[in-house]
Amino acid sequence: MRWLAGALVLSGLLWTFAVQAAEEEPIIIPFVTDPSPVVDGNLAEWTDRGTLRELQGREHATFTPELWKGNEDLSGWVRFGHDNENIYIVCHVLDSIFIQDQSAAEVWRGDHVMFTVDFLRSGKIQDVWQLGLSPGSLKAPGAPGADTKPELVIWTPQGKSIEGAVVQARRTAEGYDIEAAIPWRIFDLKPTKFMTFALQLGFSDCDVTPTKQEKALSISTAPWRARDPKRLTLAGLADRAGNIPADAFAEAIELAEEVSIKHAESKQFEVEVDAIPEGRIPTLTFKGRVQSKQAGGCCGALATTINGKGIGQDHIANRPKVVTFLSGGMQTTWYGAGATLWYGPSFEAIEKSQYKPLDVVSYEYVLRLDGMIQPGKNTITFRNADQRPETEIILADVAFSWSSPNRFTPPKQWQAAPEGPLATYEPWTKHKVDYEVKTLPGGALGVSWAGRELVFESRLSMPGGGWAELRKDDSPGWAALDVEWKAAGDERLGVTMKAGPVELRRSYLAEDECVLVRDRLRNTSEQDRPVIIAHRAAISGHKDLWLAGRPIPMKTGASSVPANPSVVVLHEETGFGMMPRDDVFRVHYRGSYDGKVA
Repeated sequence: MRWLAGALVLSGLLWTFAVQAAEEEPIIIPFVTDPSPVVDGNLAEWTDRGTLRELQGREHATFTPELWKGNEDLSGWVRFGHDNENIYIVCHVLDSIFIQDQSAAEVWRGDHVMFTVDFLRSGKIQDVWQLGLSPGSLKAPGAPGADTKPELVIWTPQGKSIEGAVVQARRTAEGYDIEAAIPWRIFDLKPTKFMTFALQLGFSDCDVTPTKQEKALSISTAPWRARDPKRLTLAGLADRAGNIPADAFAEAIELAEEVSIKHAESKQFEVEVDAIPEGRIPTLTFKGRVQSKQAGGCCGALATTINGKGIGQDHIANRPKVVTFLSGGMQTTWYGAGATLWYGPSFEAIEKSQYKPLDVVSYEYVLRLDGMIQPGKNTITFRNADQRPETEIILADVAFSWSSPNRFTPPKQWQAAPEGPLATYEPWTKHKVDYEVKTLPGGALGVSWAGRELVFESRLSMPGGGWAELRKDDSPGWAALDVEWKAAGDERLGVTMKAGPVELRRSYLAEDECVLVRDRLRNTSEQDRPVIIAHRAAISGHKDLWLAGRPIPMKTGASSVPANPSVVVLHEETGFGMMPRDDVFRVHYRGSYDGKVA
């Protein structure tokens, strides 16, 4: 294994992890202990410690560079270090006009240090952390605004604790010095030897009041784009001397740009390994789909073996064991012979279809091969195990690499089993809603609540075709209609009508949080009469849609799963649901919403 002291110039990784800023040397972060730094804002102990990066010159003015007046206006340097508990960031900032009168989430308006970091390097913006180091007002005790103290702020992801973080700053003749210790536990990870990730740091400047972000200098010289994964710079944890293995930032080994595997075919690839790198995880990545004229469902046709040993579901590292489609359907990540593959004419077509799984890219696969790779020659085999002769598997960008453990989301930590009596949770037995309900002239039901008024129409199929309908103002298809307005106990009698051999008697019961509608159908003929019954309401502007108990991210769709025969439509502050109480509807059910009618 070769070793490297200082920085190694490499391009980004080839596989699903994002390519980092072009031509940026990786930031090597040494282990700083014996003793660990004292975070007090005094940077004297960092003179020959940590990794130095200078931020000066117009090429580093990446946010509104036209406002940058020169190094005396804004420039400086940053050093990084780490130990088992913290990552350390120290900055010496030259700033001709210093202003910071904000705190908490608003510190971005004043002078501060921007810190962006991505430990997974998945290429997804949602995996990128955005933090800020504020020096505070740096005013003398007792002066107006002196209570604005140095602090760490986490803008993204929201809701993260900053417990244990220490930030200290000092005013200098040229600007300010700032020093921070950020615990690794804030990022929900434990550092490992020679761990690699990606980061970006910048100095943000404000020279006016009211304070606002005017310009910024950053390590990367690429134009500033907040939380852009491609703009981050590779970084790695080194030993005390700043040494890190040369292959810590090594590119992935490309095995195939694209390969087709037809029925009963196998394709093999060989990987030569000199030695198993310390603290690295062997990783296989590829894009995969099943060739089809249009995007569709899934199959488990791909069998994968490493040195003759098959992989299992636990080797799939970049998706949960069950995914939900945009349409609301669900599918296991492992299906049949291997990883679930989606049908489609192209990778992009699957992503644009209703079958796209939430939170993951449908065609990207990352396999952890812990313990399956050995020194010397290794054989990777893909086999089409599907029984249908027309099945063709398409793989692309097949690559092998050694990954830092932090690139994989750690398994969920389950809490210990509870001891003693268990807490009891019960649903509300009553939830009274202030609403009004009435039978409309056409037999439909009108319900109004919370400023919203909906008309629930119904229709029944008639022998020989056609429908008998209950609408707002008319009731086509019915030979007789009698809208009555009398109560029978708590039950209100609404409509009695006849269409051919079918008689309908409708009543409803207004309960605290629902309207229970009872339709009594009578066949006056001697023949069996099959009938379809449908209830609908025209709506728009909804926020969430649930069909058969499942959320439908597309906000339109249909379901025929009888286990939960319901349609639920939610708006910002109001919502309603339709569900059956009778056994027939609980089996013969179809719920839908097409963007206009539920």
